[in-house]
Amino acid sequence: DPQQTLASTLALGPPLLLMVLVAASGQRGAHFALNTIVIVVLIAAMLGVFQIASQSDTGHLYSATHVGWITGFHANRNAAADLFLIGILASSACLAIVKRQASPLVAGPPNCHSLRRLLSSGPPFIILMVLFAAATIMTGSRTAITLLVPSAILVSLMHFDLRSTVRQRTLWLASALVISLAVMLFALVQFNGPAAKVASRFAGHGAVRLAIWSDTKFAIDQFWPFGSGVGTFQTAFLPAESLEAVGVTMTNRAHNDFLEWALEAGIFGIIALALVATVIIAMLWRSRRDRPLTLFAAGTFLILGLHSLVDYPLRNMALASIAGLAAGILAAPRPNFAD
Repeated sequence: DPQQTLASTLALGPPLLLMVLVAASGQRGAHFALNTIVIVVLIAAMLGVFQIASQSDTGHLYSATHVGWITGFHANRNAAADLFLIGILASSACLAIVKRQASPLVAGPPNCHSLRRLLSSGPPFIILMVLFAAATIMTGSRTAITLLVPSAILVSLMHFDLRSTVRQRTLWLASALVISLAVMLFALVQFNGPAAKVASRFAGHGAVRLAIWSDTKFAIDQFWPFGSGVGTFQTAFLPAESLEAVGVTMTNRAHNDFLEWALEAGIFGIIALALVATVIIAMLWRSRRDRPLTLFAAGTFLILGLHSLVDYPLRNMALASIAGLAAGILAAPRPNFAD
C-alpha cells in the first residue's frame, strides 16, 4: 500500500528532526531537552490529578479515551504511563547534572533556571519522583507499573559513585528495589478507591492479547519473507484472524510492536531493526562516561522497548519524538567526563 507506506515514512519526520536538532546543539541542547521533558511531564501529571478528581471525562482531551484513569495529554493510558516513567528518569538526570559541579545546567529560558533551583536539593526531587510514580500507577497500565522497578534501579545508578565499594553499590540497588516494590505494594493491596481499580487490573488475564499474537504469527507466515507492507497491519491481519476472536471491535494493532513490524516489513524490517539497535548500543557505549545523560537515554529505550512487547508506544508520535530526542542526546558531542 504505497499511500500507507508514504504516511509511515512522513511520520518519521518529527522524531528524526528532534534527533538532529538535539545532536547538533550539543550539551546545551541535551540539558534543555531534559528540562523541557520534566516541565511537560509535571504539567501532564497535574492534569492527571484533575482527571482523577473529576470522576468523569472532564479534563480528558479526547472523546475516545480511558475515562477514570490518568491519561494526561494522551488518549491512551499506556502512552501516558511511559511518559511519566521517562519523566522520572529525566528529573533524576537533571538532579545528577546539577550535583556535578563540573558541568552545571547551562543558561536558558526562565523555566530552566527555575528547574535548576528546584532540583538543586533533595526534597523537591523526591516529591517529583513520588508524583510521577503515583501518576504512573494511576494510569492503570500494568506493564508500566512493573517498569517502575527498572526505572528505580536506573535512578539509583545515576547517583551513586561507581568507584564505591561493591557493598555500597549493592545497598543502593537493593534500596531502590525495595522502595519501588513498597510503593507498588502499598497501592495494590488497598481494597477501596482508585487503588482498588489498579489492583483489579492485575486480576485480569491476557487471553485477548495471546489470541492476537497467535493470529499475527499466522499472518506473518503468509507474507514471509517480504512482509505485507509498512502500515498495512489491519489489511493483512483481518483475513488471518481466527473466527473465535472475531467480535464487535476491530483489532487495529498487534499489541506487540515487534510482531507487527515483522508482519509489515518482513525480514528486511528485522534486519533494519537489528542495525538500529546496534547503532544505539554503540552510541551508548561511546557516551558512557556522561552517566546521567547515557542512563536517561538507555532507560528511555528500555522502557519503550519492553513496553513494545505488549503494546505499541513508538506508534505514538509524542513517544516516538522522545525516542528521537534520546538518540540525539547520545549523538551530541560532550566533554569526556570521568565516572
